[in-house]
Amino acid sequence: MIDHTGERFGRLTVTSLGPKDNQNIIRWNCICDCGGTALTRASALRSGKTSSCGCYNRDRIKDATTTHGMSKSPEWRAWKHMKQRCGDPKHPEFHRYGGRGITVCKKWLNFESFYADMGDRPSVDYSIDRINNNLGYCGFNCRWATAEQQGNNKRNSVLITHQGETLSISQWARKVGMPRTTLHYRLERGVTFDEAIK
Repeated sequence: MIDHTGERFGRLTVTSLGPKDNQNIIRWNCICDCGGTALTRASALRSGKTSSCGCYNRDRIKDATTTHGMSKSPEWRAWKHMKQRCGDPKHPEFHRYGGRGITVCKKWLNFESFYADMGDRPSVDYSIDRINNNLGYCGFNCRWATAEQQGNNKRNSVLITHQGETLSISQWARKVGMPRTTLHYRLERGVTFDEAIK
């Protein structure tokens, strides 16, 4: 038997071994992000068949019948996709979000609360961004950001501080007026930053 205690599957975190079902198959007690509980087989957790206490399907129905008048807005779409990335194991990007423990805070499971914190998207050039990529989606860790800002905020981004200013390689290259590839090549060869930007 594999001990799944502490493991996360969608919105569920396994808390303990539960009673066997009527076919004598082991089940696990789980707690859901919404605070609910579930008792399910490990196979259902691993396959993604069970990924919440039932709140995920309720949320989908609620989303489909919502009356806030913003179901076609970019803010609502951002909220919907955010929840899918974190809570739906079948989502193509789940492994980068929910699969590595990124969650949506309980408050933001409600669109109105999300919108109250985030407000309108400034323009089509902006999308939701987590300031700290190791933390989940919540009011203090999210902002509307451009593609460039998000690119500079990736886990593998290299930031360089020079004369008290911290920028990515792309931003430094733009600032000093040289191709990014040139600056990157010089730094990879071991040239100091001062020499590289001359």
